[in-house]
Amino acid sequence: RIAFNIIDNRLRELGRDFEDFRLAEAANAFVEADTIAELAEKLRIDPTALTETLAVCEKIAQSGEEDTFGRRFDKDKLLVPPFSAVRVTGTLFHTQGGLVINDNAQICREDGGVFGSLFACGGAACGVSGPDVSGYLSGNGLLTALSLGHIAGRAAAGISL
Repeated sequence: RIAFNIIDNRLRELGRDFEDFRLAEAANAFVEADTIAELAEKLRIDPTALTETLAVCEKIAQSGEEDTFGRRFDKDKLLVPPFSAVRVTGTLFHTQGGLVINDNAQICREDGGVFGSLFACGGAACGVSGPDVSGYLSGNGLLTALSLGHIAGRAAAGISL
């Protein structure tokens, strides 16, 4: 499936810290518009649905409540014109925050138990980088992949650490 990341100038400036973002800009991958209706038209998507989606985000930001996915929106960071959008599709090359694990790298359930034979390592596991991209340090993915992989492998084989 196809989706669009819709951003404003504040987010566009933040994105320029990343090479892949700069390459997308250089390739003219972004669609730009002064209004949501114009952006929807350029993207060939339903303008009513897009307007309603952004209205829901604004309502949630004003109320301070969570949306159905457990997200909160900061009213000071809502999108403002002009808008930009880039077509995206699903892929996974890194997670940030990850799954909660125990000392054996087993994935923890919400009730505090574990999935006995399910382990997480590297970027799939909650680790030293923190809950978002701001805590990521180069090499942390490899660090947790190797160390947690070793721990998980030993635990799976029944070898105590």
